[in-house]
Amino acid sequence: MQSGHSKGASDWLETIDGKAPILLIAPHGGRAGPAAHATLHPKVNDLYTAEMTRELARMLGGPALINTGMDRNEVDCNRIAQLARHAPWLLDMIARHTAQLVQRHGRATIILIHGWNIIEPRLDYGLGLRHRNGTLVPAGAACVSASDGFINGPLSDLSIRLEQHGIKPTFGSRYPGGALQNLLQAFTERHRRSEIAALRQLGDLAADQRIDAVQLELSVALRLPGRIRTRAINAIASAFRGTASVDPKVDGNIADTTCGNHVVKRSLKPLARKLAPKVTPNPARIGIEFYDSRTKIGATASFDIGAGATGGRILMMLGGRRVALFTGEGRPIVEDSHITLGPLELRIKDQDVELSFNGAAIIVPDGTAYLSIERAIGSAAIDDEVKLLGRLQMPSGGLLNLASLLRGAALGASSRFPIAWFGRFRGGIQIDRRRESLDASARIGFSMVGPGPSNFKSRRTIWAHFPEGQRLEAAEARMVCGTDGERDLFGRLYNSDGAQECEVARVAIEAFAPQHCPAIVVADLSSGDRLIGTVESFIPLSRPGPDGTRIYTSLGFARFQMRELAGVGMYEYSRCTDPMTSQNSEE
Repeated sequence: MQSGHSKGASDWLETIDGKAPILLIAPHGGRAGPAAHATLHPKVNDLYTAEMTRELARMLGGPALINTGMDRNEVDCNRIAQLARHAPWLLDMIARHTAQLVQRHGRATIILIHGWNIIEPRLDYGLGLRHRNGTLVPAGAACVSASDGFINGPLSDLSIRLEQHGIKPTFGSRYPGGALQNLLQAFTERHRRSEIAALRQLGDLAADQRIDAVQLELSVALRLPGRIRTRAINAIASAFRGTASVDPKVDGNIADTTCGNHVVKRSLKPLARKLAPKVTPNPARIGIEFYDSRTKIGATASFDIGAGATGGRILMMLGGRRVALFTGEGRPIVEDSHITLGPLELRIKDQDVELSFNGAAIIVPDGTAYLSIERAIGSAAIDDEVKLLGRLQMPSGGLLNLASLLRGAALGASSRFPIAWFGRFRGGIQIDRRRESLDASARIGFSMVGPGPSNFKSRRTIWAHFPEGQRLEAAEARMVCGTDGERDLFGRLYNSDGAQECEVARVAIEAFAPQHCPAIVVADLSSGDRLIGTVESFIPLSRPGPDGTRIYTSLGFARFQMRELAGVGMYEYSRCTDPMTSQNSEE
């Protein structure tokens, strides 16, 4: 097997020769460059897919085309139109390799290796298919890229192997590969009438049922070096050996590993009509937040509930600048007394709340890297045995159950300030095989770091818990500055009798720049009381905002003082940039 760079590809395309009937392609194996730095919303390159594709080519003995250096923000090698405009020679290479494999073996298997930026060990199959009412059907106007025999054979085998290693396989859960310009669609009949000769050639081979193509979307846990990646690569290599012998006409049931039953794949024909885009509201986000001032460990864990639910997550600040993160996609399972998503679970028993996590998380040594998702992933290591177990002990008369929690979250999603409960959180955490006990102040309810309404210029929020307080157990304050210049200030004081609204004169959380820790965390109440915070942990975050804006968030935990009371709590400061701002997180 030979490796090198092809003429016309400059130095960013690595080519590997091989005799097996499998062509591996890594379209997004480059890294962020000037094009990414010059845009407010850069796309994230699929880190480590180049290395994984190279290793799979070695194990399978097949040829590979690997983008090792082109930033997808400059040329997106997964977009047919961009390849036709900027790198037509690459389309020619893809068609030539595919035709050679068909000539030698009668069939060709195409595997496109992509990255999916969730942490949970997941692999999503892109075939132009989605689940609908328990059945696999084409996504919109997509053409299906693989035969029944391939889906019921190698992919079914791969699903079984992945599940044996605790990796969840899904069909088109996030990226079905059905868009017109998606490179996967080049291996179907969809572009058979194209003006581009390479696309016509691939379309003819697909029409003759000579191609099976699949897009493998690998989560972060599957791509970072470690045991999970090794298991994933071995499973993929084992499942795809001997694919030239697949009978494309074999029909039958597809093992639906996401539901535990069987479904039947319908017609390979694309849907004739386009579905109108759905407008979904922001989901309610139920969360628990805690901070232990002794260990300097704090965490925020939350689940999306209701319409528009996208998943769950836990972010753990580990002292210093280290941060651990788990994210999972899909609708959480809500039952009588608990909510779960993968290894993350929130269980309510009697008047206490138990939070548990037992799974893989990425460890980022410097949380300021999260201003760029790509930079954070690039600096991260995977810990596949992170464990957290603790119980929030509610004060007497807390009257918390799952129904009240769901009602509180639903109310909080639409009210000026969410409903919450406070108490002590005791338990333990295991990171890097080392265990630490926890004795923390905690808050549960509608998550303080939920997306909330998006039409704000800035948002400042504080909560503080005073475990020794008699007349005052906790306080919250929020100030939202709208795009129209109006300010909405709101607060609550909590004691054994419940919550009481209070007037807030000002909430000040100020930092010199997004990557800097806030120097001021203060809330002034109209009564003359002042809530003063001293920051002890901090992480900056960045996400796209509405209408071309970007939202920068400073998030962390602090010690708080109010009157004679001392406690700990959390703060959040989010600001929305002007749409014309050219500066981005990399700067």
